Amino acid sequence: LSDRSDMRSLLHISSKYVVLFGAARIDAPIKGLDYLLQSLRHLISNMGYKAEDLHLLLFGGVKDSACLASIPVPYTCMGLVNDEDTLSQLYSAADVLVSSSLYETFGQTIIEAQACGCLPVAFNNSGPSDIITHQENGYLAEYLSVESLAQGIDWAFHAAVERRELRRGVFARYSESKIANSYITLYDQLLSKS
Repeated sequence: LSDRSDMRSLLHISSKYVVLFGAARIDAPIKGLDYLLQSLRHLISNMGYKAEDLHLLLFGGVKDSACLASIPVPYTCMGLVNDEDTLSQLYSAADVLVSSSLYETFGQTIIEAQACGCLPVAFNNSGPSDIITHQENGYLAEYLSVESLAQGIDWAFHAAVERRELRRGVFARYSESKIANSYITLYDQLLSKS
């Protein structure tokens, strides 16, 4: 695991709290960027956070950069990131990864974040519900609730979750050998029924 303060220095981020958001295309409506931006506004107007204490770190393509104009906090947009080292630095620098997608089949960014010791917050629907155990290795917000998403971000900022435990959990559930053995078990079960 990389040191969080070292990664923030490397990225020139001095804010107290760092929120990460990433997707192949961050302004695709299905990714729910607007829900995240609304939840950041809620943190500022209703939960006592100052805009200057927050930093939004973005990675992914942007088709229409006008979406960046409404970000209510300081931000850094990294654009498309294609190498694992840079992705690891981004996850390691952040307190929380927000996946505010309307639906996800799996949620790879959630697992990548956990592997780097970053807590994920996502809506409690589709793929993320299978990955996150609420308030243990992340936060499952009420579906499409800006207030609940903000509460999840606030929880992640202050949660006493050991970063190394997040990483161990990912390897215990998603390592290549674990997945391969699951397929072998399923294959054997199907063969025994035929």
